[in-house]
Amino acid sequence: MQLHEMLAVMERILESAKTAVLGTVEGPDNRPRLRWMTPTTIRGRNGFLYALTSPDYAWVRNLAENTPVEWMLQTAALDEIVYLRGGLNVIDNPALKADVQEALGGHLTVFWTNIPDESNLVVLESPIEEIVYFKPMSSERAVVKLQ
Repeated sequence: MQLHEMLAVMERILESAKTAVLGTVEGPDNRPRLRWMTPTTIRGRNGFLYALTSPDYAWVRNLAENTPVEWMLQTAALDEIVYLRGGLNVIDNPALKADVQEALGGHLTVFWTNIPDESNLVVLESPIEEIVYFKPMSSERAVVKLQ
């Protein structure tokens, strides 16, 4: 699969699922942690995944020490899975926050009920280094490296 095909599959699954699982390494024990997120892509910024969060969470503050992450996106039927491997940057930029909020639209219902302070947000920008596409029922697998 070519890069543009892999990015199209990733966007199709993300558009359908609206959520993904983010894996980070954190804490004094450097253990993996998983959390549901609502990520998005932004037109014109291929190779990046974006999300919003609060800078008040300990795991966000820890990202400066452990930037490698992995995202997992899947269809509702679990017949297609995409893994995105890369890094994670925490960005406090009003224009980028507005772009991400606009791209996410109304998909943040749960997010708004759990966020400590709606006015205090940062953008998680994940530069994608590798995309792995997997179809469990047929064992079809494709890997594309972006960097």
